[in-house]
Amino acid sequence: MSALGLIHILSDQLSGVSLDLASVPSVYAAVCIPLAWAAAGILIPRRAPATLAPAASAIALAGAIAALLSAVILLGSALAGEALTFSAAGTAGLMLSVRVDVIAGVMTLLVAFVGLVVTRFSNAYLAGDPGQLRFIRILCQTLAAVSLFLIAANLWLLLASWVLM
Repeated sequence: MSALGLIHILSDQLSGVSLDLASVPSVYAAVCIPLAWAAAGILIPRRAPATLAPAASAIALAGAIAALLSAVILLGSALAGEALTFSAAGTAGLMLSVRVDVIAGVMTLLVAFVGLVVTRFSNAYLAGDPGQLRFIRILCQTLAAVSLFLIAANLWLLLASWVLM
């Protein structure tokens, strides 16, 4: 299932449920946080010359900023209302659900901020290192798994994010 497919499933799920407008951005923000990190990790190629390191750092910083902004939206939505759980039916009867509450908002904001700081620091510290691209790619993938772990609302999604870490 692609990320776009998951967003469409969430949109279809939300269309049949009566929700207030304050809760809709929190769903998209909760889904966008792991997607921002994962997209940054996927866009960095496995085998690339060291000359692509600045571009990879820029991609990782863009993912970090997107995750940080989404975490701020998530926290603002969580502070405005009560805890919300959104579920989307997957294949073979598996449910993918995310939980949006204050604790998840604070923790994802913390992870996004620390990820932004580490990404920015590693950009300067690892400049010219042959393993810089690999480090940035693995860092983004790990931050995506941690962000998914924080918003998981069922055991299958929790286990999948734990294995990805």
